[in-house]
Amino acid sequence: MEWKQTTLGNKLNVIIAAVICAATIVNVAALIIQLSEQDKQVESLTNAITTGIQEAKATAETALKDNRESLSTSMKALHESAQSSLNASIEQSRTALAASIAASQLDQRAWVTVNRIELKEELSEGKEFVVFFYSQNTGQTPAIDYAAGSRLYLLPQEPPVERFGFSDEPAGSHPIIGPSGGIVDGRSRPWTPAATAIRGYVAGINRLYLRAFVSYRDVFGVPHWTAICAFHNYQSPLGEWLSCAEGNRVDANTDPEDPPIPPDMLSDRP
Repeated sequence: MEWKQTTLGNKLNVIIAAVICAATIVNVAALIIQLSEQDKQVESLTNAITTGIQEAKATAETALKDNRESLSTSMKALHESAQSSLNASIEQSRTALAASIAASQLDQRAWVTVNRIELKEELSEGKEFVVFFYSQNTGQTPAIDYAAGSRLYLLPQEPPVERFGFSDEPAGSHPIIGPSGGIVDGRSRPWTPAATAIRGYVAGINRLYLRAFVSYRDVFGVPHWTAICAFHNYQSPLGEWLSCAEGNRVDANTDPEDPPIPPDMLSDRP
């Protein structure tokens, strides 16, 4: 009854208010729905950003790891290359130094040769004799631990190289030969040849051969040697000795431990 009694203006006002209220409710509902959609979009965007950040972080970490490994590999290769270059440089320096030292030692080492051989008198039957030989150092430094051994032969041809001990009558006990022309005199062991050998010598069939071997060390501790073979003809001047075709050698400073006479004689010192 009250609605019927309400004036038309009031009814319109109520209707309009109701419509406005409904519209407001609809708008609010639409806004709520819109906000919900926006929240979903924000959440989706947030998830996408988070995923992107995580992927970027993983990519950056992978790249950083790869860069570290690459840098480590490069540094290792650089270190190895530098070490190799340094080792090569050190080895070259050592080689050059060793060559320089060897050249200096070669220039300054002792060089001992037998420069003179002589008889005091000619051979005769039943008589003992010796041959004197003189070793000279033409090098720039002394020759030390000098020792010499020799053997005599009366043969029609050159004697073979064979073992023989060092002389039991040296000039001294392992003497030192001074540099630049120093001389040490030595002599063979006394020998009395067979009468037949002497006759062959006098007849010009045999020759008197001397094989000698000289051993010494230089001041650098390197062992050296000189081997000689010489012969004398009957009635030639007592100091005239000719070189054999073979058996005259001097160590070349390259293999001093390989003399032309068996090494076991080297220990047979007086």
